[in-house]
This record gives sequence, C-alpha cells and structure tokens, in this order.
Amino acid sequence: MILFFLTMFPISLMPGINMIYALNLGMSHGYARSLPALIAQTIGIALVSLACILGIAGLLITHPSALFVIKVLGGIYILYLGISLFRSNGKFEEKEQKIEKNLFAQGFVIATTNPKAWIFFAAIYPKFINANQILGYYNFGLIGVMCLSEIIALSVYSLGGTILKNLLKTHLRYLEIFCAILMCVIGILMIFR
Repeated sequence: MILFFLTMFPISLMPGINMIYALNLGMSHGYARSLPALIAQTIGIALVSLACILGIAGLLITHPSALFVIKVLGGIYILYLGISLFRSNGKFEEKEQKIEKNLFAQGFVIATTNPKAWIFFAAIYPKFINANQILGYYNFGLIGVMCLSEIIALSVYSLGGTILKNLLKTHLRYLEIFCAILMCVIGILMIFR
C-alpha cells in the first residue's frame, strides 16, 4: 500500500482537468464552498478505479468507440464549463448561488468522463491488485489510498486557487480568463485527440 501511495500521490498532483477545475473552484468559491465538488470528484475517481479493477477499462480500451464517446462527451462538457467561466466577466458573486447547487454534479461528471483517468488506472492497477480477490479488502484499500491521494491533491489546488484569488484581487479577471482558456483547450484536446 505504501508503494501504491508513493506511486499515486505525485501523479495526483500533476495538473490535469480535475486539478484545473479544483483551482478554478478555489478562485471562484473559496476552499470551503468547493468541498462538495472536490468530494464528488473523489467519488467519481473511486468509481473509475473500481470499474478499472473490475475490468471495464479493458473493455473500453478494446472498444475504442466507447472510449471515444466518453472522451467527446467529457470534452464537450469541459469546453462548456470553460466558455461559461469566460463569459462570467468576473461576476463570481452573482453566479455563485446558482452554480453552488450544481458543484457536486459538475465535479462528478468531470472526474468520471476524464479518459486519461480510465486509461491510466487500467495501466496502473494490474501491477497492484490482488487478482484472486477482486472484491477483497486489499483492492478496496487501494481505492481508499487513491482517494486519499486525490483529495489531498484536489485540496492543494483548491487552496492554491483561494490564495491566488486573495493575492491577485485586482487582476482576478485575467486569472479567470487564463483558467477558462485552459479548460477550453483541454476540452478541445479531449474531443479531437
């Protein structure tokens, strides 16, 4: 388990759509209000992990059309979020009440439609899982370790966004535009790669 954590934690800290979303949430809502989305992302990643342990990722890899559909739908949704952020014109406060209700669902969708997570877990888990007891405590322990790693990384990014917001209050719109463009680029790459 320790080797698995030492493998997962640096990977969890790498920038990707989950982390950019957590950074954006930290900037727009602060850490405490971002927690529902961070928890939803962690639950989504846990379900992706479980599916990979059960072999669903192998099916997605052998059936590229299914993986393509997940990738395109996830890319379109992330592109939509990036465009929405760009169009907000720095009006976090006005949108905050409306968006806050959807944070959990948004976090879950972003985490479960990330094709990199599916492919990555399909590649990593076979080296660590106990194939004799697929639904055994050891494999669920791996998922727990992965969730711990992920929630720590998401929290680091969300707290970083909160700190950036406080440091750059006068230039927050530029940071918001940067994150929106980054989310749009990732969405487009997910759709066309």
